[in-house]
Amino acid sequence: MVLSTCLVLEHQLTLLLLAAVVCACGAFVTMTLFARSRFFEGMARIGWLFLAAISAGISTWTTHFVAMLGYRPDVPATFDPFLTVLSILVAIVGAGIALVLAGRVPTRLRTVVGGSMLGLSVAGMHYLGMFSYQIAGVIHWNAGFVALSLAASAGCHVFALWIQRRAAGRRREWMSAGMMSLGILTLHLLAMQAVTVTPLALPETAAGVASTGVALAIAILALLIVGTGLSTSIIDMDERTRADRSLIDLAYRDPLTGLPNRRALQLKMDQALAEGRWFKLMMIDLDHFKTINDTYGHATGDKLLCEVSRRFQAAMGPGTYGYRIGGDELAALVFNDPESAAQMAHEFGAALREPMDIDGHQILSGCSIGICSIENAEDADTITRRADAALYEAKRRGRGQVVRFTPGMREADRQRAQMESDLQSAVERDEFRLHYQPIVDPETLAIRGYEALLRWTHPMRGPVSPAEFIPVAEASGAIVPIGRWVLEAACRAASAWPSDLYVAVNVSALQLRSIRFPALVARILAETGLPPQRLTIELTETAIVSNHDEVATILTAVRALGVRVAVDDFGTGFSSLSHLRRLPVDVIKIDRSFVTSAEIDRNSMAVLKGLAQIGRDMGIAIVGEGVETPAQREILRRIGCDGAQGYLFGKPTPFVLPSTPMLARAG
Repeated sequence: MVLSTCLVLEHQLTLLLLAAVVCACGAFVTMTLFARSRFFEGMARIGWLFLAAISAGISTWTTHFVAMLGYRPDVPATFDPFLTVLSILVAIVGAGIALVLAGRVPTRLRTVVGGSMLGLSVAGMHYLGMFSYQIAGVIHWNAGFVALSLAASAGCHVFALWIQRRAAGRRREWMSAGMMSLGILTLHLLAMQAVTVTPLALPETAAGVASTGVALAIAILALLIVGTGLSTSIIDMDERTRADRSLIDLAYRDPLTGLPNRRALQLKMDQALAEGRWFKLMMIDLDHFKTINDTYGHATGDKLLCEVSRRFQAAMGPGTYGYRIGGDELAALVFNDPESAAQMAHEFGAALREPMDIDGHQILSGCSIGICSIENAEDADTITRRADAALYEAKRRGRGQVVRFTPGMREADRQRAQMESDLQSAVERDEFRLHYQPIVDPETLAIRGYEALLRWTHPMRGPVSPAEFIPVAEASGAIVPIGRWVLEAACRAASAWPSDLYVAVNVSALQLRSIRFPALVARILAETGLPPQRLTIELTETAIVSNHDEVATILTAVRALGVRVAVDDFGTGFSSLSHLRRLPVDVIKIDRSFVTSAEIDRNSMAVLKGLAQIGRDMGIAIVGEGVETPAQREILRRIGCDGAQGYLFGKPTPFVLPSTPMLARAG
């Protein structure tokens, strides 16, 4: 008997086709669920494997049962209920074991073992189902076809799992499901080809009609069960797609303002460059944001940023895209219209000059803007760096400025980049030196200590002004190793001075952000042998207000060592007195602008007197900076300042240890 005879003469083709449909649908759902299980671990993976096993067992059993109902042996037939139910369990349990064996990260051995187990479990279900098929006749088996059916089922299922392991995308599920379906249908046809029935009674003609109805009902039920599994997979994939989109959104969007972030800006510029599109890049820095944020609190600062971003977006015209690229940094890409950037800069600047009502506070802000056109750059990194250079120039000229990058800035940009590189290795090349300026008692003119001031002699450029290289060092992060060298060199030098002299060392805001700074100070004091009370750490108000809480913690730890803390350039910052009240401070150094104008400006004189009185009341020493005339020294003496510093008493020079107590030349 040939396979075509088995198909045409011994089967009702309608039911056989229905069985094939159920088989294909079930195989696709099974392979889809199995593929989903590999994305999970633990109980979640077990849940997906359970659904895959249910789908495989129900669909293969239904395929077999519907096809058997379509089988026409020309003799009466019934099914044994117990063996029929047992065959379902064999299919489900066998499929579950096989899929577990196939593994989350399939190897070649796991694929062969799992596929073989899956194919043999389908075959076991099929032959157990045939044993439950009770007919009025004698059944004869062809061992060759039985063996061939087992081999075909195992081989097709191994190949199906191999496709799962090797293929990618949606094609993987379709191809593996097709191979699984081929294995199930081939098994059925070869197994039926192995059967020969010798009738013992006359056939019952009504059986076929009843079989068709039962087969249709079973197929519908199976498809509903399999469809449930498919729906679960679709829902899960939809949820994962949404989750993936959320992750992408988080990766490319600022969660506070909703604006795209720096990564999105980089991507947009790369796309524009690849497409050859013209654009301008605007880099925007908010004025005084760190001060405002620290003064009113982070919650108010966040609300301020949201309001700023709203005004920022309102100022953007067609073809303009806005981004938040840092704490108080914004950026905009302006396409198509060369004049749009200037117009937006004007509108945004004007919008920020309008008061913002945040938590009951009327807050005024502003911004500095740097603009660079793509004509002045060849790639995204270059245009970003040059827009930054224009922004740096805008802030250098005074806040609230808009500066366009010009070819003349290109050399300055190159020199700045070269300076950053040179500063990284200047400590190793021993290019730094310390000069010391005396701090005297304005009453007796006795020298109380010296401020250590950093000087850099470049091997090619010669002496470089601190006003030029310190901002670059702070922006590039080179100030951290440089500051470590300054602190160590100053302490080592001061350890050889008379015991009544102290050394004051300037510390940058970047150094104070490290929780290791107090430990660094303690180590340097121990290595140099300088007593802690002879070291004063000086920091600016900007360093204080930028990260008030963190700085207060660091300074408290430093003072616990016995080191004194001084606030430099006091009076130029924002809300100085409010920060002074909450910070561990030993010395206030009044900015030179008040000292130099005190003779002619009664307001400056009032500030000096007020600060001197505050210092006495709070137990804080007061030092006046920038003293250049005897009259200025007399003012500081008369109002009761504890110290004075300036060219009147000596310019910064390499320190030479005196053999006798030194008096300032002002006497």
